[in-house]
Amino acid sequence: MIQKTQLTMLTCLAAAQVLHETLDDLEHTQFYRHSLKSAAKKFELEISKTCDKYIDDLFKVDEETMQQIQEGITEICKEMASMDPGRIAYIGQLLKDGSLVYKSKKV
Repeated sequence: MIQKTQLTMLTCLAAAQVLHETLDDLEHTQFYRHSLKSAAKKFELEISKTCDKYIDDLFKVDEETMQQIQEGITEICKEMASMDPGRIAYIGQLLKDGSLVYKSKKV
């Protein structure tokens, strides 16, 4: 399996976990539904069944990397939730064009 596929699987697993945890944040609001929480948990378990063996055996991802991906997905989702759709499309185009460049914080 190529590294890009492994990263995609890791991102999918992290996104499922973020969804599950985000529903926890809605628990005492009018938007919370136990059926959604249950479906998200089932989805997370199904993705884990598929992804975990590849991530653990091939990619050797550590807990810190997984946490960083989850935090990144969470922050992106929070910002996009209140963003104008045109800006979301623009960000997508910047990512596609390679105009947004990642700068590592590690020294």
